[in-house]
Amino acid sequence: MTKLVALGIVLAACGTDGGMTVDRHALGVCDSVWTANGFTACETGCMDSSVALLATGPSCQAKTATSSPVSCAKTFVFDGVTGCCASELPNLYFADCQP
Repeated sequence: MTKLVALGIVLAACGTDGGMTVDRHALGVCDSVWTANGFTACETGCMDSSVALLATGPSCQAKTATSSPVSCAKTFVFDGVTGCCASELPNLYFADCQP
């Protein structure tokens, strides 16, 4: 749990100020909700289950960094990019909406 808190602090400190962006596709530790459901590695854009599970944005066709196209039923914005989470147990990937 302390690793997750530390990661959250680092991500908050980095933010997008000063032109820095967060690698939404970097694999890291899933939060407790995801791990309780069998996920062991989450891309940064999907680490926080509450953001993904409470998504209310419009549907889109999306793509992860490692998979074929994904249909996002509901979307959210992470670091300025709209997408959704796509599962491939035990991993969870951030899928970027395609223009």
